[in-house]
Amino acid sequence: MAKIGSPLVPSERPSVQEPVFASTAGQISSNVARQKINLMDGGNLREAYVSKAELQGEMFNMVAARAEDWDNNRKLNEKKDQLAIEKEYSDLKIDHTQQFGSARTAQQKSDIRDSYTTGLGKLNKRVEGLGLTTLKDRSWAQKHAIDGRATGADFAIKSKHALYTETISNMNVKMATLEREAANKANVDPQRILNEGVSELEEMYELGAITKPQLAAKVKNFQHNVTLKRATLLATLHARAIRDDPSALPSMEELLSGLEGQLGMVLPEELREPVGKAFTNAYLSEIADGNRATLHAEKVADANYSIDRAETM
Repeated sequence: MAKIGSPLVPSERPSVQEPVFASTAGQISSNVARQKINLMDGGNLREAYVSKAELQGEMFNMVAARAEDWDNNRKLNEKKDQLAIEKEYSDLKIDHTQQFGSARTAQQKSDIRDSYTTGLGKLNKRVEGLGLTTLKDRSWAQKHAIDGRATGADFAIKSKHALYTETISNMNVKMATLEREAANKANVDPQRILNEGVSELEEMYELGAITKPQLAAKVKNFQHNVTLKRATLLATLHARAIRDDPSALPSMEELLSGLEGQLGMVLPEELREPVGKAFTNAYLSEIADGNRATLHAEKVADANYSIDRAETM
């Protein structure tokens, strides 16, 4: 007997009964139909391979066509967007150019320029939103942006020129108004008028409307005109006041001295003679007007007398 834990020796291993097969084991019954497997013909194999390749090619062509169709649609839509934006660029430029040409004041032109700049900025933002990547598309966008900026710059230059022209024109109008005030309003301060006029001329020089020599000439001319017109007005009023009293007629020195007191300035030598002539002409004119008025009154009185006398006869 083997000891526990020790290996078995061959004589101690249990015997195993060998299997016994029947005499007919392993044989196929004659009643079972035999199966015959035909090998695939080589030609058919080639046809199958070609058919598979053709199918794969067709599938590839379908995918490629679909991708090409998608790409064409994308390009078509991009072109459609570009054409729409091009039209908006054109309409924006044409509309504002027409409005700008019809504007009369510098402020109107400035408002139109600002409106164009705002519209152009919106269009440029839309173009940026298209996400253009090709060199051709980016060149297209840059072309319209540059053209838009050029139009805006043209509006800006013309707006500034209009403002400049309008400003100088208004200043000239003010100068003429000051001279009219000096000539027609007895109660205005002539020194104020002179100061305002000289100030306007100095601003014209600072704006570049006149040169320094022109400034000096215009200041002298303005002072001459205002002084002469003011002295003429005062001389005329004085002549009118003494028209009916010849004994009050002043000498030329008395006249000029009195005018200088009213003007608050010494008359330049070149103005003394013109002012004296202006007084003399005004005085004679007033005398003539007075004589005509007297003659007219006498004629009216004579006519009324004749009518009254005819009615009493």
